[in-house]
Amino acid sequence: MKQKLKKLFSILMILCICLFSIDSSNIYANNNSNVLGTASDFSIFVINDHVHKYSDCTGRIAVGNNATYEHYSIGNSLTSSTTRSDLIVGNTLNAIGGNNFNGNTSIGTNGKVINYTMTNNNNVANQPRKENIINFNSEKKYLYNTTKELYSLSANGKVSNHYGQLNLVGSDSKLVVFNIKNEEIRDINGINIDVPETATVLINIQGKNVSIGNLAMFYKMSTPSEKVFRKWLWNFPEAENLNFYGISVKGSILAPHATFNATGSGNIEGTIILNNFYNYNSGFEVHNYPFNGTVPGKNSDTKPDKDTPGEEKPTTPTTPTIPKEDVTVPDTPTSGTSDNNNKDNNTTKNDNIEEGTLGVSDIKQDSNEDNKSDTASASALIKSVKTGDSKNILASFSIIIVSSIALFFLHKIK
Repeated sequence: MKQKLKKLFSILMILCICLFSIDSSNIYANNNSNVLGTASDFSIFVINDHVHKYSDCTGRIAVGNNATYEHYSIGNSLTSSTTRSDLIVGNTLNAIGGNNFNGNTSIGTNGKVINYTMTNNNNVANQPRKENIINFNSEKKYLYNTTKELYSLSANGKVSNHYGQLNLVGSDSKLVVFNIKNEEIRDINGINIDVPETATVLINIQGKNVSIGNLAMFYKMSTPSEKVFRKWLWNFPEAENLNFYGISVKGSILAPHATFNATGSGNIEGTIILNNFYNYNSGFEVHNYPFNGTVPGKNSDTKPDKDTPGEEKPTTPTTPTIPKEDVTVPDTPTSGTSDNNNKDNNTTKNDNIEEGTLGVSDIKQDSNEDNKSDTASASALIKSVKTGDSKNILASFSIIIVSSIALFFLHKIK
């Protein structure tokens, strides 16, 4: 009888959880252990200012201070949601034209809207919404510490230059760390990474002023697959000025102290974390391939709470930069990378299924499990609710209530 009751309460808990996770857009897998913290929920995470014109980002964007956009599209690789915020701005928002394809636009409660003619295709009225979703000051501190800690890891990979091609070779199947000096990446024509397919790759690049361009990135002398490059993290712990040009960067970028001035054309296949991001006239795009590598001992559970509201306005706000009107482009998203965008649409959903941590098979239903295991499972599920989703509070309280009731009765029938 006791075993049947235990099974019944386990089923009730799972049903309650599923009610709030049917829409996969409301849940992000792996975020409770991702070394990038809250920023891992976004394709672009900017601590200070972001200016972008005539281009697109196929994932989500978070900006701590001022955001200025002209004919810019956001989130077209995501699933449609009426509760998720795909553009989150802390201070001032000036958005002329463009599209937020699948989510909401949110601005801090102390923020100011200069212009907002961006279209929200999810048909939610009264946008942008005034709400504090991210405590950018806390996230800044976390990211500053993270870039420093990653830089302190001992290198176990070898770096060599072969006729202008930088070869990065390592054998560890879990984590391969490369330390590269700024001068080692000057005047190179390619980067080839040769490590086990299962390995997370951390590339620490030194220097305050870093410029990389006109080169290709390879994995074992071939084009890297999404499964491989989503485990690559390029860390710029010292960079104050960062520039990429004529390049498709494979993997995510952590440069929280850096200002990135985009020149020429190119794209980033991953999450990019910066202090400032300026893209005025170049066709620089960011595609939705979130980092899913693992750094042993660094994938912290003590990072800032994603859902803790805070004052989004930075301590030293600046006046937003209004781009000059020098090019006439219709209010439509950039179409030059439709193949990449279609690929994003097809692959992102598959990744959430293949590599996510929120699956029915992951929820322990063994009737012999103790109450402690059930509590731990519920806590992990609460942490996985997606940043910027208004369902998160309701879902969390429902899970807590049902879990508490179940644990109370389980204790009584022992």
